[in-house]
Amino acid sequence: MNCTDCKEKLVQYLEGLMPEPQRQTIEEHLKDCHLCRAEFKELKNLSERITSDSRALRQTNLEDEVFNRIMRLQNEKLKQADMLNRQSKIWRKIMKSKITKLTAAAIIIIAVLAVMHHFGGSIDGTSVAWADVIEQINEFRPYVCKLTFKYDGDRPDDTHTVMYMTLSRRREIRNQGKLIQVFDMSQRPVRILVLYPDRKVARETLLLDRGPTKDPDMLRIIAGRQNGTEEDLGLDKINGKTVKIFHSPDQHNEFTVWADVETNLPVWVELRQSSSGRTIIMEDFEFVVEFDESLFDTTAPEDYAVDRVEMAGKETVIKQENLAQKADFEAYVLSTRPAWTKEPRIMEVSNVMGIGEDIYMTFAIADDGRHVVLMQSQMMSKMLLSKIRTGQLVYTSSKGLKVYRGGPEKWYSNILLESVGNVLPDKPSPDRTGCAIESPSGMVILIAFNGPVTDDELFNIAESLVPAAEYLQ
Repeated sequence: MNCTDCKEKLVQYLEGLMPEPQRQTIEEHLKDCHLCRAEFKELKNLSERITSDSRALRQTNLEDEVFNRIMRLQNEKLKQADMLNRQSKIWRKIMKSKITKLTAAAIIIIAVLAVMHHFGGSIDGTSVAWADVIEQINEFRPYVCKLTFKYDGDRPDDTHTVMYMTLSRRREIRNQGKLIQVFDMSQRPVRILVLYPDRKVARETLLLDRGPTKDPDMLRIIAGRQNGTEEDLGLDKINGKTVKIFHSPDQHNEFTVWADVETNLPVWVELRQSSSGRTIIMEDFEFVVEFDESLFDTTAPEDYAVDRVEMAGKETVIKQENLAQKADFEAYVLSTRPAWTKEPRIMEVSNVMGIGEDIYMTFAIADDGRHVVLMQSQMMSKMLLSKIRTGQLVYTSSKGLKVYRGGPEKWYSNILLESVGNVLPDKPSPDRTGCAIESPSGMVILIAFNGPVTDDELFNIAESLVPAAEYLQ
């Protein structure tokens, strides 16, 4: 162990927050290193002084919010080693400054105020800022929360329990425990386990051409939002906690975050998506959770009947005539290939989330690099139908398919092209483009072109699209 590693762990060692093997390593280093011993002695003396001064303040019947804040921070440091490390740096600065000449009571109050300022908090929460909330969200902590999808209309709510062990390992419990999903994206291949406990049935899926990667959750999406539209809606109470409310809208989404004024961590989060008619709610957060790692095992229990699937490259490609049997929605195929491409093929990109969430990617490779990619799924249609109608209607086919242009074509075209990047010979082109098509039954088909296309080429593709069942006739 070097000095840097040792100093980073001294607070944990002092508070007894590390396993025995690490503790022994620290002790061996302290025997041989006088610099780290001095650092530890200074930290220990300060910790004892703060504890003593806290008792002294208590004896003076200091019952106001400052004293309560001191006690809460003392309790918090026993739970969160990451917070301890930052507090200890503040304490060391205080020890080396002129503040040490003040009285013991003044030292402890100033220390608390310094820590409160560091975490963006205040006694009444008025100084909590959006940037403080973003800072805490960006510092990942293992957590669990309840995630609810509320839909406009008659569709029932869908509530999950979501556990994040890391940003690459997630567990979801759905339908009151009738469906459990475990995702491990920390290695290649990506591993996904789907369990149906009431039927003792499981599916183990390996995505052979993916990973390792991170699995950004909604908190990470929030952390990326600093677009100047944030509104401070003041203070409120949720479950006995004082919270600061922040509202952050844009043209597509509307976030509202209720943040604890003591920790700046979310207590409640709402994402309103008017275009898709749904609201996503995150609540019942529990941060810094010590999970049993077996919960994130992607191997099915021994008493389950297991369907094992490996997906990658050629193994995921199916023929167009097979799509009618595979898809559980009205999927479309190209009845004639685009004049500038080879024969279309279809990739089953994802069939790991359960019924109703299959995604199919039709791709046709072109010698001139203008590859064509179509994406369609039942889930995507429900989410995007109202949104694509805000674009410009440029064509209606003889079968009633409506072609829309405009909006974030470059953005979603890049996603489509990268989704089948392992079978395309070229990377997404800077002059890529795309369109969205609505079928008479309300299904959505997104199309990407890895290069420019004429109106005639686009309209011919729209005319060639037919339901997969009709293609078989």
